[in-house]
Amino acid sequence: MTQVMNKTARRGRPTAFANKFAVIDALVQVRDGGADQPSYYLKRKLVTAGLLEVVRVKVTEGRGAPQAHFQVSGMGRSRLALSKNWKR
Repeated sequence: MTQVMNKTARRGRPTAFANKFAVIDALVQVRDGGADQPSYYLKRKLVTAGLLEVVRVKVTEGRGAPQAHFQVSGMGRSRLALSKNWKR
């Protein structure tokens, strides 16, 4: 999880997941679905942290690689359950 929430001061764009609430908000958006989900890059960062998992879905029509759908992993679900007690 230290890769996702890197708080050291660096030059350039600040990290997208600077605090634990940003991570929880991204997990809720993925869990609920909809159009306002985080980008593919940010989802891959959550996958490397173990909070999301990739599910490959084969498209029934046409050719091409299976689509990557993301779902909240077990660690992500436990983090969501714990976050209900956090104060913002």
